[in-house]
Amino acid sequence: MKKIALVLIILAFFLAGCVQEQPQEQGVIKIGVIAPLTGPAAEYGVATQKALLLAEKQVNDAGGINGKRIELFFEDDECEPAKAITAFNKLAKVDGIRIIAGTVCSSVTLALAPLAEENSVLLISSGSSNPRISCAGDYIFRTWPSDALQGKFLAQFVEENFQGKSVAIIYMNNDYGAGLKGAFEENFSGKIVSAESFEQGATDFRAQLAKTAEAKPDIIFLASYAKEIGRILKQSEELGINAQFIGGEGTKDQSVLDAAGNAAEGIIGTIPHAENSAAREKFISDFNKEYGTEPGITADAAYDIIGLLKVAIGKCGSADSTECLKNALYAIKNYDGASGKISFDGKGDVQKTYDLITVKQGQFVPYESG
Repeated sequence: MKKIALVLIILAFFLAGCVQEQPQEQGVIKIGVIAPLTGPAAEYGVATQKALLLAEKQVNDAGGINGKRIELFFEDDECEPAKAITAFNKLAKVDGIRIIAGTVCSSVTLALAPLAEENSVLLISSGSSNPRISCAGDYIFRTWPSDALQGKFLAQFVEENFQGKSVAIIYMNNDYGAGLKGAFEENFSGKIVSAESFEQGATDFRAQLAKTAEAKPDIIFLASYAKEIGRILKQSEELGINAQFIGGEGTKDQSVLDAAGNAAEGIIGTIPHAENSAAREKFISDFNKEYGTEPGITADAAYDIIGLLKVAIGKCGSADSTECLKNALYAIKNYDGASGKISFDGKGDVQKTYDLITVKQGQFVPYESG
């Protein structure tokens, strides 16, 4: 019994300690992936997973990186910070993985950032947008733009196209929803008549909609994930609410149309702008051939993570030093990716503009004002 206890104490001490810089397994570059493969944000996690698997296959079929194949190790965080921390500890402290990609939910990335910093683990998100991530650490990168940009874009759009109209906000009470709401409020000089929150995973929004309707807004801004947007639209139709709905990047997802049906008609949403290029066209074509469907939201941003790592590892000569890899990522300028041109600023962020989409006759189409 004493020997068993001693072993457990030693193991606990090891797991609690910092991860030591160590060479990758010979012939393999291990990359961990933490993403919501199930749960309220699964549509983004699955899109991320598919894109990363496609990139893994293409890189390995082409001979790997510096002659080494890459190997992805997936962990499901269900968009829950506590589960993401457990996944991080397994990947970094048990499996010895020093590069982690794919985090989607802002609350997850914010929870993992201190651990990544403490242990010099490279953390690259393909979907987290909370503005606080910009200051989360030197080893934290994201190929998805900050809501500081999206909130400003939406605020300017409403002011320019709906002058004098009042706005109500319904937002998911997590780091994504609250972050997007805050960025909009900070940049909007018009009248905000109400703000109602709901918890992640909610399915009934009638109480929030009833309170919102009492404020008689002209526009209702939904800062939420896709599934909740669809349900809110459907329930607003059932309650007879007549307002112009707008939303963030969560608007453009098939689950919105599936849940809302005709109630989705006319909603206006944003998507990060991606320049048309040979790289983007090839990604869309390859993804369609591999999976028989168009890439979902975050897929292009996830796919680019592998390409960016390939550049960084090539510059460093190996994947052994995350210090070298992060410096190489900061140095990347105008990488021609599936999600457009990528350059990281001094905070590990990408700078993007946005496009507007709307729903017409059950289809997402570009929005045209006037």
